[in-house]
This record gives sequence, C-alpha cells and structure tokens, in this order.
Amino acid sequence: MRNPTLALVLLSTLTLSGCAKTHVGNLHESLASDMPRPSRILIQNFSANMQNVKTSSSPFAKIKDMVSDESPDQAKQELTQEVVKALSEELSEKVKEMGYTAVMATNDAQPEKGDLLITGRILDMDEGNALRRNLIGLGAGQSSLNSEVKILGGSNSGTKTLIDFKVHADSGNMPGAAVMGPAGAAAGASAAAATAANVAKGAASTYSSSSAHQAKSLADNIVKELTSYYQKQGWAIEKQ
Repeated sequence: MRNPTLALVLLSTLTLSGCAKTHVGNLHESLASDMPRPSRILIQNFSANMQNVKTSSSPFAKIKDMVSDESPDQAKQELTQEVVKALSEELSEKVKEMGYTAVMATNDAQPEKGDLLITGRILDMDEGNALRRNLIGLGAGQSSLNSEVKILGGSNSGTKTLIDFKVHADSGNMPGAAVMGPAGAAAGASAAAATAANVAKGAASTYSSSSAHQAKSLADNIVKELTSYYQKQGWAIEKQ
C-alpha cells in the first residue's frame, strides 16, 4: 500500500515544482546602433482584451459565483487586474536584479534617449480548472496565458521597436493525484475538500490566480530576451 504522507508530499511537489512551461515565438529584433547603453527601463502595464479572458471553470469557482454578488464581467476584470499587476511587479523586480533602474510608466509614455520601454498586450488568458489539474493533470484543466511583447528604445532618431515577440506560458502536463493511485487521490480529495471549505467561509477572496503565476513565467522569459539583446549590443550588465 502506498504511503499517504508520501503521496501528499509528491502531490505538493508536482503542484509547486517547475512543471509549468513557457516559450517564445515570432521573435524579431533590430540593432540599436545609434542608441547609448540604457540608463533606465520603463515598464507599462500590459493591455488586455476582456473578451479573451476565461475565469476558472472548476466547481468551486461556480459555488463562489453562486454565493457572490459579483458579475462574470467583474470577475474577469479582477482577474485581469491581478495578472497585469503581477506581470508589471515581476518585471520591475527582475529588471532591478539586472542592475538597472526600473520605472513604472503611464500608458502614453514614450522612451527618451537612453531609455528602454517594455510594453505589450495580453492576447488571452484561461484559468482552466484547478480540480482537474490537481486530480488528473497531464494537461487536463490546464491554465494558460499568451502575450505579445514590444521593447522600444529612445534614440536621436526617435522611438524605435527593438524587440517584438510573443510569449506563451501554461501550467504544464504533470500528472495529478489520481495517477498516483488511491493514496494520491485521497490526498487530492483532501485538498479539494479544504478548498471547498474555504470557499464556504469566504476565504476565496484571498485566492491567488493561476494566471498570475503564469504572468511571472512570462516576466522570466521577457527578461531573458532582454538580457540576450543586451549581450548582442555589447551593453554590459552589472547585477546588483
């Protein structure tokens, strides 16, 4: 018989480990021959199309909807705000780790000479189904986030698009508790029961969305592309 404690540990490991995946596509770059080494990096909040936002389809989310006065549009708006904020904050922290000044910019801001500006839009997001992810996995109930990113530079000749690409992030295809047998399923059921109890108590208001976690993965890839571009330009990177 499988050890229930071991199954729970494995379940937690699968859920929290690096099972998610991200990738960059449609990458276009332009060399900035007339630009000095940037002194600061501006970060704009990404825009998003609410029509392409899908909130959680899990039964617990539906229970929350039934006991809440919140409309579907409000739920989408709150999810979008959380994801946009997570992406901006994560980008800011990672830019600072590179040794540069990170500045949150307004939506109409343009980079001055010596500035870079990270901007873009969220093409679509899907919260998926957390219950299916935890119990079944292997792609079932997967959450995902797709974004288009532009990095602009300010030079003597004006604003120029230096990097343009798309980034995809999702929760991955790791197996869930049910794949681990009875003990694993029991562990998953216990977690599901706890989630249901929290929803009933109103604790769901403190829930951190899967899409916000995917936004952090997007930020990782954006900064990787930015770092690669710096190296190609010969701009030294001095980490703090």
